[in-house]
Amino acid sequence: MVTAWLLASLAVTGHAAMGEGGRGLAHQANDVIHVLAAGAWFGALPVVACLLACLQVPEQALPAQKALIRFSTAGHGVVVIVVLSGVVNVLTITGRFSLLWTSPYLRFLAVKVAVVAAMVLLAIVNRYVLVPRMRHSTSASHYFYRGVQAEVVLSLMAVLAVAGFGMLDPG
Repeated sequence: MVTAWLLASLAVTGHAAMGEGGRGLAHQANDVIHVLAAGAWFGALPVVACLLACLQVPEQALPAQKALIRFSTAGHGVVVIVVLSGVVNVLTITGRFSLLWTSPYLRFLAVKVAVVAAMVLLAIVNRYVLVPRMRHSTSASHYFYRGVQAEVVLSLMAVLAVAGFGMLDPG
């Protein structure tokens, strides 16, 4: 709970704090949602990796499998929230979508969007390609684990991109 409050406090600084009135409050609320959802996604990845290891221990396999299914179900919603709140943030801050990366801010933003797209793609492959194969292939679990590790690295890259453009003028 304390971590959630600390993450949410990030939303009242930076670009979200520039807005005034109802629009500024809406932007801050959207930022809180975005940061908490992204934190949930990032925070769940190490737990998923640990649960994968538990699948190899017979007495832990069934509870680990149930937990992974619950993570997957919640993960669908979290990913949708991250993407939608991110789109709202881009539109609120820049006023448009642009493929013209004419400023450092937009270049960092493009990196973050690409990283998140890669994370979504990895999550889809993990869930819909590798998980069904785990019953019949030991290598599927290995590739799933590698996919989770790659998502952790990509999460760190997304955080670094935000650190980069969070202090820049969006104009």
